[in-house]
Amino acid sequence: MSDYNQGPYGPQPGQGRPGDYPQQGGQPGYGQQPQQGGQPGYGQQPPPQYGQPQQGGYGQPPQQGGYGPPPGQYGQQPGYGQQPGGYPSPAPGGGGAGLPTFGPGAIGGAIAAVLVILGSCVDWIGADKGTGAIKGLDGDGKWTLTAGIIAVILFGLGVFLRKGIVSAASGIPMVVALGFAIWNVADKLRLPMLKDDVSSDDKDRYQDQLDKFGVTLQVEWGLWLVLAGAVLAIGAAVFVLLNANRRQAGPYGH
Repeated sequence: MSDYNQGPYGPQPGQGRPGDYPQQGGQPGYGQQPQQGGQPGYGQQPPPQYGQPQQGGYGQPPQQGGYGPPPGQYGQQPGYGQQPGGYPSPAPGGGGAGLPTFGPGAIGGAIAAVLVILGSCVDWIGADKGTGAIKGLDGDGKWTLTAGIIAVILFGLGVFLRKGIVSAASGIPMVVALGFAIWNVADKLRLPMLKDDVSSDDKDRYQDQLDKFGVTLQVEWGLWLVLAGAVLAIGAAVFVLLNANRRQAGPYGH
């Protein structure tokens, strides 16, 4: 037997005789792959376990193994200026469902404008002698009636379109109705003269005729209704204008 590669106590471990092949179960030689079930060699990763993340390369995040959502899919924080939960940002005037922020004021203004319409169709000026009252439609009530109808349309259209400026525009016809109401309250002869087709130049003569028969004119409830309704509608239009640009509160506030 040759003394090749033998030490003082026999062959050295891991070395065989010349021409021999390495035995199974021994340590792998240079350039040989390890046997199955053995320890992984240098630079090799062990196989990932079920549900555990798999290590990536240098500088790369670990990959998710098994089942489950990828990293970052759930639990993301909302970005700057975004509402949590996917809710859209509130729009001016009330972007949410239901009435806009100015809706109650617009509805109240429409009711007040209806009072103007009703008051325009009933008695405005009466006499204490029981000679009969004169209705508003016999004179300036035609203008106040038209102004009331326009105001109702504008109030309702603004709520439907969610545009506060449209509802606030109803204050313009209501100012016109208020002007006619004040004019007829201050000058009780205006409506009778318009009904009798008497010119303004004959106003003194007309008053003398009333004094001759002892007739005293007085304001009836229809004219007061027009006056009150116009004032309330103007106030509602101002309320709508002040609240038109306010944002409706969402589920997480303004």
